[in-house]
Amino acid sequence: MVLSLPLVGGLVVVAAIFYYITRKENKPKLEGKIPPGPWGLPFIGNILQMDWKFPFMSFVKWAEEYGDIYSARMGSQTVYVISDLKMVKEMFSQEPAFAGRLNPAEGVNDLYTNGQMHGVINTEGRHWEDLRRFTLRQLRDFGFGKSTMEGLIMDELGEILDWMKSKEGLPVRDVKQRMAVAVVNSVWTLVTGKRYKQEDPAILKLTKDFTETMDELSKGAGPGIMLPLLRYVGFKGLTLWRNHLENLKALFSSIVQEHKETYTEGSPRDFVDSFLGEINSCKDEESPFYKDVGNRQLIGVIKDLFEAGSESSSTTLSWIFLYLSTFPEVQKKLQEEIDTVVGNSRHCSLTDRPNLPYTESFISEALRYSSGAPVGAPHRTLTDVTYKGYAFPKHTGIMANQYGIHFSPKIWGDPKNFRPERFLSPDGKTFKKHEALIPFSTGRRQCAGETMARDTLFLYTANICQKFEIKFDPNDPKANPGLKSKPGFILSPQQYTVIFKDRLN
Repeated sequence: MVLSLPLVGGLVVVAAIFYYITRKENKPKLEGKIPPGPWGLPFIGNILQMDWKFPFMSFVKWAEEYGDIYSARMGSQTVYVISDLKMVKEMFSQEPAFAGRLNPAEGVNDLYTNGQMHGVINTEGRHWEDLRRFTLRQLRDFGFGKSTMEGLIMDELGEILDWMKSKEGLPVRDVKQRMAVAVVNSVWTLVTGKRYKQEDPAILKLTKDFTETMDELSKGAGPGIMLPLLRYVGFKGLTLWRNHLENLKALFSSIVQEHKETYTEGSPRDFVDSFLGEINSCKDEESPFYKDVGNRQLIGVIKDLFEAGSESSSTTLSWIFLYLSTFPEVQKKLQEEIDTVVGNSRHCSLTDRPNLPYTESFISEALRYSSGAPVGAPHRTLTDVTYKGYAFPKHTGIMANQYGIHFSPKIWGDPKNFRPERFLSPDGKTFKKHEALIPFSTGRRQCAGETMARDTLFLYTANICQKFEIKFDPNDPKANPGLKSKPGFILSPQQYTVIFKDRLN
């Protein structure tokens, strides 16, 4: 059917009137002003104005134009973007009303599509509080954050070092996939009581599929996430994403079923057993552990823990390999520090951390420069609230412009330079934390796995640099793709090719 130009024009006018009336009716009835921001179109908001390949750069650009707090509309969702560090920390730490979780378009990121959110990352309110508290307590009981955890990390790292030795002198392109299985195994033993072989084809395929799915999503990340109806007009990224989630759900459901078949009340072997015990004893219908809800929440929490290792930490490690290859003088300085402090007769351990300030500074600079999650995990308001003269109606989305903060000249001076020394004391002998480095977010919903992630990054970086030199493959003209990330909401490096050289033999 072909629509006439007048009819199309009439429909646009009707849509605009509907949008105006709806927006007027929905104007907050609370004190405060709405932050300025770009004017959008009915129904789709500002989506068409975004850089679809690098949507976070639109947030950075708008911050330069509209200031440290501005409003935008992603489809029908109103979002406030905050670029002021102090404001981000105050909002996320002090005001419970800002501790909700923004879930894009019909819960597209959730394992289930029943309208309820699952896991620690996606939930809010009582479910989030109960799940987070229980998860951290149980993981600590099984060794999370203790010396046991360092041993588990080192076990997996030992296999990585053996793999690197076996690849010495050969071109290597699959750094991230290899790291993904090793990193997730460290916590997987506590969660499920088992570990995967680092060559496990099923797990390697799962991580490969995830990377390919994210690449497809990045072709239309902005509109695809916020406008899921685009799946019906040829955007296959969301279909691939849902298929990936279904594969994860099937894998984790089978793990839970295995535990149910061998479960003994009062004798938990791992985190899954402890969660099943909580489900069995729960009588509170409002609890996240109640019956079928509890079973779905268990799968959701397992997904969160799996992806935290297989995606977040492995992506940062893949950036670290790239930075070491791109800045050989930094790699050399790091190795000289390790040689002086630790030597080569033993592995680097967490107890060495205070004496390896340059290593710590390098990791912090890698986290800042990569800014893997440029706007973090978006929050939303749980109630109407007025903050610093601004009106935040209930369910307003809130994004912290972490990328903008990490690259603010006012904060860092020369943010576009990769310079680990910015985290060192003037005499170069002490590592100095910087309050503006927030790769794990901040406040009430700060990443619960930050300690383990930082321990993992330190142990991997220090021990790999102790034993190997990493450089781009001199025989591959495309080995060095530069420091620009792949397109998408999550920033990961483009394909590169490196060579490992044993420093000790």
